[in-house]
Amino acid sequence: MKSFSFLFAGFLLFPGCVSDWHQKNLPVPPGKAVLGTDWYGDSARQLVWLDQGWSRGDSDWFYNTPQGSELLPYSYFLALEQERGGELFRDVRNMQKYRYLPQTANAANPDALPLGFVKDGEALGLTCAACHTTQINYRGTAMRIDGGPAMADFEGFLADMTSALKATKSEDARFNRFANRVLGSDADQSQRKELRASLSQVAAKRSDYDRTNASNNHYGFARLDAFGRIFNNALTLVDKRNGVVPNAPVSYPHLWDAPHEDYVQWTRVSSNDGVGSLARNVGEVIGVFARIHPGNPPPSALGYKTSIRLNNLLALETRLKKLESPRWPENIFGKLDANLVQHGKGLYDINCRSCHHDIVRNDPNRRVVTVATPISELQTDPLTAENILRGRGKTGFLEGTFEFIVAGKRFGPEAPAVQIVGNTVLRTLAGQLTEVKPVQGAEHLLKIKSAAFNGTIDARKMMGRPDEGPRLQYKARPLNGIWATAPYLHNGSVANLYELMLPVEKRSRTFAVGRREFDPKNVGFATAQVPGAFNFDTSLQSNHNTGHTYGAGFSEPERLAVLEYLKSI
Repeated sequence: MKSFSFLFAGFLLFPGCVSDWHQKNLPVPPGKAVLGTDWYGDSARQLVWLDQGWSRGDSDWFYNTPQGSELLPYSYFLALEQERGGELFRDVRNMQKYRYLPQTANAANPDALPLGFVKDGEALGLTCAACHTTQINYRGTAMRIDGGPAMADFEGFLADMTSALKATKSEDARFNRFANRVLGSDADQSQRKELRASLSQVAAKRSDYDRTNASNNHYGFARLDAFGRIFNNALTLVDKRNGVVPNAPVSYPHLWDAPHEDYVQWTRVSSNDGVGSLARNVGEVIGVFARIHPGNPPPSALGYKTSIRLNNLLALETRLKKLESPRWPENIFGKLDANLVQHGKGLYDINCRSCHHDIVRNDPNRRVVTVATPISELQTDPLTAENILRGRGKTGFLEGTFEFIVAGKRFGPEAPAVQIVGNTVLRTLAGQLTEVKPVQGAEHLLKIKSAAFNGTIDARKMMGRPDEGPRLQYKARPLNGIWATAPYLHNGSVANLYELMLPVEKRSRTFAVGRREFDPKNVGFATAQVPGAFNFDTSLQSNHNTGHTYGAGFSEPERLAVLEYLKSI
């Protein structure tokens, strides 16, 4: 894995200090988060948290702790109207359209931002929870799943926000309302003129981002090409001419057990050894709007100045080690058939366990060994792995410098994208080492500071970087909690677990994505077409639902038995 052990996953953030009164699996007062019927026909009367080894304090901190993401000025987001109509962009119903979960106001979130959005300094930022928290509804009960794959339409959210910013800076009446909210109605004309100039710059920046990351393959709900967007943020930092097409969206990975895995990411491209987890999380924040200043002239020998909050990333990784996969809630979905579970376990042991190993979900010292399967064998859609393997860019101001700052090969005029991103992460870490407080986990940073950056130790080894480069492969991990992570395969191309065990020709060729209502029989979300839902077309590039046909040979009774077992783990 010639890459650097980092990169996406929408990873990490950390907890704060909120009351620990909540008893798991008990309803809380419903509020706006669960009342009423939303855009896609889903509703619930009560909200519960399943027992995942976290307190409500842990969950709330996860939702609200900043990681150094700066999407746009915070006051602009609070004041921004939707492109059509006069409602605020952050209105509960509008944010539900993108499937971001509403929250009520509290001390950590006084403006009632949607879950995963936070005030980060003077900016609106994204937390880890924006991509890694989900909600599952069933017959009036909403279940919050911490670390679960979000249903979010990130692409649609950003595109509509850019359109709203452009409309606001262009239309006088709209801008005047915006200015009154940001500055107050008594602001003078010079202040309003300055605000409009600033708004124009923000709109242009967001428009440039959208244009750089444009793809003819729309993601819809529950998916994002995070690698492609991380590549672009790092590539354009070193040379504005750079860019890749982020056209291979994947499902947001679920986070339980991630800190215990040997490798993470769908392609198993990121090692957790050494400071690999911290580097991975830095790469993630680079992908979600971290501010990075590479020096003048770049690259700075002292490292890059950045908004990334390393202490929060370190703390988050520690707390995530406590997060457990959710158990099938029999009190909500109904009892499992114990005999069928036992029969399914036997079939699973023979047919599945060689790749999807067992773990003890609440063992604090669990070590999760993942298995890489070549795409030539797996036969699932290859584009995600191909893009990571083949992405390249001009090295710009890095040309002639060392890949590992003081060690490794010198960059030529072009390099693989993973190497350019890896160098960006290293330089970002170097620029913040003196600012990191001695919290748990910081010992890795001290090792880097005293060894890797003065050339006395192999930085490649320090970063947990494997000897081989990215490969055309996808990763298998333990399947505990898999029932809560639909749709399936790395690209979300199979609607439910039942269909995943069918021959390819019997899987749905198209299905709707965006509903939260759960189907406990087939283990997935409702897929009937409703207005506004995303039509997932498996005939399109990177959407193919082929491969992973290991259950195709099961008889129908065997298939149902394995499905029952998967619900139980």
